[in-house]
Amino acid sequence: MLISSFFSIEEIKTKVTTFQTGSVYFIISILSGAALVIALVSQHAFDIQPCQKCVIIRLCVAAAFFFSLFGIVYNNRIVTTFVFISSLVLLWQSFNNAFGEVFACGFGSPFPHWLPLETLAPWLFEVRALCGDRPISIAFDYGALGLGIACTGFAIVGVASGFHRRVAK
Repeated sequence: MLISSFFSIEEIKTKVTTFQTGSVYFIISILSGAALVIALVSQHAFDIQPCQKCVIIRLCVAAAFFFSLFGIVYNNRIVTTFVFISSLVLLWQSFNNAFGEVFACGFGSPFPHWLPLETLAPWLFEVRALCGDRPISIAFDYGALGLGIACTGFAIVGVASGFHRRVAK
């Protein structure tokens, strides 16, 4: 009764059907861009060096960031799929880092030889520490998990709103 006094059912339907997936892309790009800035500031200003797990999370966050920026310009099903998949991979990887089994962590590159990201962008993807080397790494694991949950949630909203608009036409 209280909700119906503020919004009518027709107003809610209108708001849902007019929701733009571009705003979802914008929110995901802001969240993932802020996470990359925090990671780079903590690395270069506070000397908290990344481990193999951190570098893999950075790749997932960078993928979500670039796909969402691309989605702001080109809003179509393919971009929506890539934003959703990159957000899901970020969620899966951060969940494994926070709660999964700890794998043998070393200074080697976690990337395949045909994708030498550590040589193309060493300031972002070079492994410089061991996993769990600092107590703050646990906070970064849970922060990445929160980011993964948020990005995946917004990506689901973007997929659902895009699907709803296509069905309504």
